[in-house]
Amino acid sequence: MIPDRSNAPVFVGEDVRLGAITPEEWDRTIQRAGASFILAHKRLTLWRRAQVLKGSKVRILRLLADGAIAGICIVRSRNGINTVRERLHLFPEYDVHWAQALQAVLRHVGTGFYRYGPADSISPPRSAELLQLAGVQITDVKPYTVHAVDFGRYAGWEDYERGLKPGIRNECRRAESRHGLHLASHSGRAIWPQIGGFARDLHRQPHRKGGRRAELRQVISIALSTATLRGEATMFAAVSDGRALARQYYVDFGKDRYYTAGAAARLQPSPAWWLTIRALREAYKRNPGGRVILGSFYPHLHDGSGDGLLDFRRRCGATSFDSDMFEFRYEAEAAQGISSDESP
Repeated sequence: MIPDRSNAPVFVGEDVRLGAITPEEWDRTIQRAGASFILAHKRLTLWRRAQVLKGSKVRILRLLADGAIAGICIVRSRNGINTVRERLHLFPEYDVHWAQALQAVLRHVGTGFYRYGPADSISPPRSAELLQLAGVQITDVKPYTVHAVDFGRYAGWEDYERGLKPGIRNECRRAESRHGLHLASHSGRAIWPQIGGFARDLHRQPHRKGGRRAELRQVISIALSTATLRGEATMFAAVSDGRALARQYYVDFGKDRYYTAGAAARLQPSPAWWLTIRALREAYKRNPGGRVILGSFYPHLHDGSGDGLLDFRRRCGATSFDSDMFEFRYEAEAAQGISSDESP
């Protein structure tokens, strides 16, 4: 359903300097707008510097609605292509006016080819709303899905746990009894000594799509998150007799917790399932109404190699949040803007 924009405020985009905003203020702003941790101030600062060194122009845009701050949009421009970083992030009260806000971004950046999405955070499909905008010609749309355990759907932790398949609950009880497991959590600087062990466990996993390069990317991502998100990152471990049999890495940002990587010894019963459920319980205790983002699924890239991962998410009780990514061309000369008294 396309939202009614008859009472829309007037949106304007303005450039801001990331260095002029404190990390605390920036992170509060984008968390309120539902952004993921990849846009946290310290991590975004490193990404922006790397992009500038590659010859890109990075715009940090603040969206104003009738003069009030309404959201943030980050656009990287290079070789005639303007790429929106993650997505347009609006405060919840302005989300219904996504089309008008994006029109303001396009007017500010100007004519060119645009890419929008995907995002690690949850956002509804937007391509139908994009059709409202003057000067826009859509060239490609691809659907994708974000999978998340949404605790807001349950009456409590016991309600969620009862919804798990009996086999999973039995596996967890058997793993705890057989291996004598207990939960260890490491945050901040305490994560660094754990990364080497995680990398070794990951290397011993059965071959997966991407091979060793994918392993290296995961380890680098963990190191980057640990360096830039010390207070928000946690490495959980299922420990037996002083040895970690499984490790999982999470990042807390806003009301959501993001699962980013995991590795485990190949044992039966599985310490990995025991750790997964314990880590989810810790997330529930942090925010009973929050979500744990498990990852995304891209149908256009699916070749069957990730079926095990999809099954893991389903067995965790993940909810599917559909979204889309798209490419389009914008001609500023044709754009007339959207005023508050226009109708679709």
